[in-house]
Amino acid sequence: MTMWNVWYDDWQMECCGKPFSVGDEVAWPLRPQNAEDPEDPGEFRVETHGDGWPVTRGRVRSVHIVSRACRETEPGSRTYVAVPGTLRTRPVDTCPKWFTGTDPTLRDDGVLVGLEVPDAGPAGRRGE
Repeated sequence: MTMWNVWYDDWQMECCGKPFSVGDEVAWPLRPQNAEDPEDPGEFRVETHGDGWPVTRGRVRSVHIVSRACRETEPGSRTYVAVPGTLRTRPVDTCPKWFTGTDPTLRDDGVLVGLEVPDAGPAGRRGE
């Protein structure tokens, strides 16, 4: 078995996702993450809104909610952007369906999942 770190965006879960828990078997379409962006957590990303990404089956071994500090783009704009270098994680047993909060300066962006996948050759690794 191999462990992959998989990113699941908050908006993807809120739109079309089904909450899952540690120990659950899942089947997700995954695409590679941007390895050059240090703010992108995980090796792969759940992509439910694109065609052609192979479905990967595996068992959830860990779930961490990922939070980032945010700041207004301009004073009074009420439009917020993530502050680089402020990524924090906290372990949970179950991924929430909704990522809401009352503090706009701290945002839960999604979850980082430890996904255990069967070992296979390159073509079969991602469920192809």
